Parts: sequence; C-alpha cells; structure tokens
Amino acid sequence: MLLLILLLVILTSGCQDQNNVFPTVERDENIPAVISKRNPETEKLHFFFTPDVSVPPEETLLDQVSGIWVSRKSGDMWGKPQRVWLQKPDVLALDGAVTIQGNEMWFASAREGYVGVSMFTAEWMDDRYTMGICG
Repeated sequence: MLLLILLLVILTSGCQDQNNVFPTVERDENIPAVISKRNPETEKLHFFFTPDVSVPPEETLLDQVSGIWVSRKSGDMWGKPQRVWLQKPDVLALDGAVTIQGNEMWFASAREGYVGVSMFTAEWMDDRYTMGICG
C-alpha cells in the first residue's frame, strides 16, 4: 500500500523542474554580422529546398529538385528562386546546409565519390560558383 501511495505521489508531482525557466534568446543578436544566408551586398537569399521532407535522403538525392536555391531581391520584391548547381546534374549530389560569407559559400553535401556528408566551399566568380573542398 505504501508503495502504491509513493508511486502516485511521484506520478502526480510531474517530471518538470518548475524552477528551470528558459531565457528568451534573440537569434539575430547571436549570429556574427559576416555570416548570413542573405547577402545584403548582393541581395541574394540562399536556402535549401526539398518538396517533401518525409522522403528519405537516398530518394531525395534523385529528384533533381532538392538542393540549394537562390532568390535575388530587386527593389522590394524577391525574384523566382533558381537552383544552384554545384555538381553536374548527371552526378549524384545532395547539397544543403548553406551559409554565405562574402563571395564564399560553405555547404554540406552527400555526393558521389565521398563517404557520408562532407563540407565543401564554392566561390562566386564570373556569375557562377566554382567548387572547392574543405579538408
């Protein structure tokens, strides 16, 4: 009987620490000014897009839609997003997790010829990105 009462007390007391209040954190205050997905100098917004997040990565890899996209701002309007191709379309690559610093893009990618996910860089030159790899 005592065990049953003790069990009821434990269950009704809850598991949360009522004294633990999480602080309000402003995301923008903690991101260094040189790191942004939106480049204010060129008014470009880079982002990862996939049409269906429930599709497993090994299938997403083949859809030719999932990957890094960019939209450019003109005046107050954002343009139609365009796919950023960092690998030839006939070579398997799933690029994402993009960040921009100046003319350099850092991104994660699962791609043909590599094991797992690797970090890569690409530099904006002559109106396109040229590839590099982080070692």
